[in-house]
Amino acid sequence: MLALKCEPAGQMSVASVAGLLPEEMKTFAQNLALERPWTCFVKVNEHSWTKDAFTKIASVSNVADVWMVLNEFARNEVLSGYVNIFFMESEMLPLAEDNRDVWKKGGCWSTILKGQNWITSMQTIVLTVLGESVFDKTVKGVCVVPVSQQHCIVKIWCTDRGVETKLADQLRDLYQTSAVPPAAPRFKGFF
Repeated sequence: MLALKCEPAGQMSVASVAGLLPEEMKTFAQNLALERPWTCFVKVNEHSWTKDAFTKIASVSNVADVWMVLNEFARNEVLSGYVNIFFMESEMLPLAEDNRDVWKKGGCWSTILKGQNWITSMQTIVLTVLGESVFDKTVKGVCVVPVSQQHCIVKIWCTDRGVETKLADQLRDLYQTSAVPPAAPRFKGFF
């Protein structure tokens, strides 16, 4: 049975987490719920932007689920050049026209990342957005387009144009330590 040693504030110390056995770590990660549920979809580049073009990969609601999906992509690096990968809030398909009420004031921020493996870039943005410690709840989705092994496009789907400058700065800051600094983030409204 897993017995977690919690600090007075209810948080585990880094040392106590690091000392967990693999099975205990898995249980711990399964109990770390995300603030919101998310769904991972994949769209093959050659398919048109219609509902049936999206394949649901998994629903994620805790840290263990997120890592399971990210690790599966890491085993399939050959996807570069072939797919768009999405993590969207709840079960929302990444089709703005199907969710006009949600996206009427929104759009997406995008940046180009080069010089870093696309898997690492994807892990960074997915963990940051789903962890909800940097971006607020106006962010409802993430898209990663792996162009090649060392080149991808990262997009953040947001519902409010009023946070544009803040999101651009946060996106740029997230990748500043990359070997090649990211391209200046650009915003494009959906409507």
